[in-house]
Amino acid sequence: MYNQLFRKKAVPRLIFMFKIMIRLNLVKTSIYWSKVRQDIQMDVSRIF
Repeated sequence: MYNQLFRKKAVPRLIFMFKIMIRLNLVKTSIYWSKVRQDIQMDVSRIF
């Protein structure tokens, strides 16, 4: 009985946490890549 209740509540919460983690990781990687792109552009402008 307790196990079923726990499972019903825990699974959606785990999925929710997982989605948040993925979203945060996507944001982090996009920010990181935008910084890298800016650095590359600065290097290129320095060369030319």
